[in-house]
Order: sequence, then C-alpha cells, then structure tokens
Amino acid sequence: NSDGSSVSLASQPRPRRPECCLMAGLKAMTASSAACTVLLMLLLATGSAKEAKTETASPETASTGGQCKSAATLAPTIAAAFPAQKKKRQILHFVRHAEGFHNLVSHKYPRHSEGYERTLADPSFFDARLSPLGLQQCEKLREQVAQSTLKYDLILVSPLARTLQTLSIAFPDPPSNVPIIAVDFIRERFGLRPCDSRSEVSVAQKEFPHVDFSLVPPGPDPHMCARGQTAECPPRETEESMDERARELVAFLETREEESILIVGHSAFFARVFEKHLGWDASEGPYRMANAALRSIEVVYK
Repeated sequence: NSDGSSVSLASQPRPRRPECCLMAGLKAMTASSAACTVLLMLLLATGSAKEAKTETASPETASTGGQCKSAATLAPTIAAAFPAQKKKRQILHFVRHAEGFHNLVSHKYPRHSEGYERTLADPSFFDARLSPLGLQQCEKLREQVAQSTLKYDLILVSPLARTLQTLSIAFPDPPSNVPIIAVDFIRERFGLRPCDSRSEVSVAQKEFPHVDFSLVPPGPDPHMCARGQTAECPPRETEESMDERARELVAFLETREEESILIVGHSAFFARVFEKHLGWDASEGPYRMANAALRSIEVVYK
C-alpha cells in the first residue's frame, strides 16, 4: 500500500497464501552474466507461536546461503519440511523483457530525474519494442536456457510488444502442448508513459499468432497513452491497483494445474509482486530485475 504496509494474499477473492518460496536455477540470469544454478529456500516459520499470528502477516523468509547447489541437493530438505505432500506447489520462472528503445534512452539519466521522465513521456515510444541490444540479450538468454534444465508447462506473457518479442526470441520453440497465454494483469505499471501502453489485440495477433490473446480485452488499451496525445494520458497506476493485479495473478495461478510456469513481464510490476506478495528477501537480490533476467522460485500454497 502507499503507506508502506504489506497487502495480504488473504484478501477476497482469496487465493491460498504462499507458504514458502524456493529460489532455483538461473537466478537473475542476464545476457551479460553466465547462468548459475542457484537453489535458495525461503520458508515461512512454522512454529506454533508463528501460527498464532494473524494470517495477514507477510511471509517470513530464511536463506540457505552458501554456494550454488543443485535441485537434487535440496530436494530431501523440501520433502522433510512438508512430509504430507498435500499442498499445492508451483515453480514460477519470472523473466523480465530485454532492453527496449525506451530503456536505451531513459537509462542515460538518473532514475526519476527530469530527463528520465521526459524520455519515457515521448509518444514515439508507444508500446516500445526491443532495441538492438535487447535483441542480442534475447539471443543470449535463449542460449543459456538451452544449456539449462529449465522446464515449464504454461507460459504467461504481458500483451505489450517488448514482452512478446522477448518470449518469441528467447523461447522460440516451446513444446507444442504448452499453452501460451497473454494476460493484462501482468502488464507494466500503466499511465503517463506511452511506452507502457499496448497495441490493440488485433495488431498483436498478426505478429504473434502463436499466442492466445483471448483473455486480453479487445479494442484500444483502456489505459492508452496514444501517440501525440500524452496530455490525455491517464494518471500513473496506484500501488493499490498494482496489488490488486498481483492478487489476480496469484488467484489465476492457483486455478492452474501446471506445476512449472514461465511468466514474461516487466520490472515495476514484478518488483511489487516480489516485495509485497512473495516475501522476497532483498539481501538475495533487488526487487527489480535487470533486462532479460530470469528468476525462479517455488511457491507452496496453504
């Protein structure tokens, strides 16, 4: 919330609260860094004193620390921590889009400076596409993923051009039985900036026919900052609205039977999800992911 308090996943409609997060393989993979298979367990305290606390409390986490470990190394620990094996689990692979043209120019200025904000308000960056460096980052990510053991049963992607491009280049040959679904609730924080507006679904469908856009509302973006009309842009999305979308994401994930899900999205929205909804320990890495970064966690629901 804007007052700095945490928002509980217990809000209606109520998904089950994530009980633990496991940092796994390819932590913060970027085009400029080698893949490192990392497994860090982030567990909620399970003692009776902890259980007595209100269930709206944010998840408490602890890290295994130490050097990189394989999934096989910690698997017995996971089984021991949850012997009943009755709780819903999912491995979530978060991928931030590669560098867009709006990133290329705005990164020349300090974040939130006048130059930074002026650049992002440029109507020419409407539904920003990937820069030449962004395309290279996607190719590098594709190579790293190909050398890894990364697997997924479902793909969720933001309907903005830069995320669709990142998915199509970095993950060009997903298994034919893996659904690829575009969803508006993982889009970037909207308002004020044309780069964070999306094209109409009919336009995106022509370029990315392999993506299912049936869950994205047809017609113009309801949060449109159109070319040449930045004065008519809606205000910047509130943190409360982002929290609502984060809860919508969690509720949607809980309805899915897939055990491993790839989610291609954006820095501001992902940062909000990690900071306020997944109990991410900032000592393990910043809330905001770098361009073309990949971060994998395991979520166990109550």
